[in-house]
Amino acid sequence: MSRIESDFLGEREIPDDCYYGVQTLRGKDNFHITEMPMSQEPFFIIAFGYVKKAAAMA
Repeated sequence: MSRIESDFLGEREIPDDCYYGVQTLRGKDNFHITEMPMSQEPFFIIAFGYVKKAAAMA
């Protein structure tokens, strides 16, 4: 199943199991830089969490 979301560029079909929206899907399609998913870099994800926490506390 999928859902239809729209933005100023039009409508896109997004799978129901995705938590992201149409803007993220467009960015993912337009800025495909590497074949490596973020799940292969657990330390980057942890570091990114620390940065977000520090920004929230500031």
